[in-house]
Amino acid sequence: MADVAPVFDRAYATLITDLEQRANAGLKHWSSSPTEFGRKPNFDGDGRSHHPVCFSTVLAGGGAKAGFVYGKSDDAGYYVDEDPVTRSEPFTPASHSQPVWKSKSQRLSPSGRPMTVGDGEEPVLELFA
Repeated sequence: MADVAPVFDRAYATLITDLEQRANAGLKHWSSSPTEFGRKPNFDGDGRSHHPVCFSTVLAGGGAKAGFVYGKSDDAGYYVDEDPVTRSEPFTPASHSQPVWKSKSQRLSPSGRPMTVGDGEEPVLELFA
């Protein structure tokens, strides 16, 4: 992390600055978990250390509130203490802010895998201005 985090921080800050300068920027979604697994807070880099219980997601642009925090983990970062959301709900804002995804019908990925954006969950509207 000592090598990767500073590079990511600079790149992400540049993206946020760019979004602030554009009036009609789309929603950008970053998650500490690309699918449904985060990493344990005490992850030491040895093995995969899956932790599907608690992880972070950041939304920017697309009407998302700037600087807004929703939910809270325990002090160790292992469990959700406040405002838990399901694994699909972090992706549901895309269906709220992007009209092409408003349909709750199933879509096919480029590889032909069936998927439903947000698994039919309702978006957490508090995330949007």
